[in-house]
Amino acid sequence: MKPKLKVLCLHGRGTSGVIFKSQTASIRSRLTDLNLSFDFVDGPYPAAPAPGIDLFYTPPYYTFYPESAQPTTIETIRSTQKWLAGIIAERGPYDLVMTFSQGASVVAETLLMHEYDYAQSQQDSLDGESNSPPFKAAIFICGGAPLTLMSHIGYTIPEITKARDLASRATLAQMASSEAILSKGSARWSANSHLPNLDMNPGLGLGHSLFNLNPYPSPTSDMDDNNINTLQLTFNKEDEIRREISGPHAYPSPSPTADTNQALTAGLPRRSSDGNGNGNVKITIPTVHIYGERDPRYIAGIQLSEVCEKSSRKVYNHGGGHEIPRFEAVSGAMADLVRWAVRAAERRRETEDWYG
Repeated sequence: MKPKLKVLCLHGRGTSGVIFKSQTASIRSRLTDLNLSFDFVDGPYPAAPAPGIDLFYTPPYYTFYPESAQPTTIETIRSTQKWLAGIIAERGPYDLVMTFSQGASVVAETLLMHEYDYAQSQQDSLDGESNSPPFKAAIFICGGAPLTLMSHIGYTIPEITKARDLASRATLAQMASSEAILSKGSARWSANSHLPNLDMNPGLGLGHSLFNLNPYPSPTSDMDDNNINTLQLTFNKEDEIRREISGPHAYPSPSPTADTNQALTAGLPRRSSDGNGNGNVKITIPTVHIYGERDPRYIAGIQLSEVCEKSSRKVYNHGGGHEIPRFEAVSGAMADLVRWAVRAAERRRETEDWYG
């Protein structure tokens, strides 16, 4: 029998581990044949409920960053990374991580900083620590690109991207509110009103009419990264959105995180480069990206996928909003993607065991 794989599960802002467990029940019920152990952890700080969440779930609610420190700064990001390192040391090790919304940001920041620090050190290990990431695969549901950290390590983030990111967060709070839920139900995700009132980067040629508003398109069985389901972008390419952000082609120096916990900063296997030690700072472990075309944070979710190596990522548009839909076909498609991540994690574990 294969050894049990342990999955860390990190919830969205203003919810909890118990709530995330409920939200993912339909997915996990399709994975009972796998030898998995799910560990649902609460964020370290108490929080007000996420918009609309108190209609369905009782307190307590948590967040991974202090609510008094919004927007996040490099200092709060580092603090949360150290907290996560403590969780891994106390309750891990983990093979996979499954995240939603803010939880996705925490893990994306951790893995990206991990890559950055590895590039700085160019060592196989740090002070005897194993040269491996904290997870062997990651699943991001309704996540977003961690722009603050990306700017810090050298990514070029256009001002329009930053402005759209802020606007999408505000729009999400309105669309997910109790008032919107009670007055519109699931239809709140089905109107153009959720698009930020900002012009898209004219260089992308996207404009405002981004969405096919047919309710919840049936997911395709094609899990290829280039699959865009029924999404109707002007140029019919999510890659146009991905190209809006450019990564650092040379690793910056010096490292800003020499004090980051070693559980998060040990290096990864060698990356692709131009032969001169230069390359892109990207997350290299296998990743799954699940997002919905009616989510105000939809574009942010696509751009998160660009921070991860294309050769080891899978993307899926579930067709809904900032949520985990429980429709039969959608739950099945998401479960299939988790299976893919599990297989990828198993292969990495076998490789690590082989090389000791």
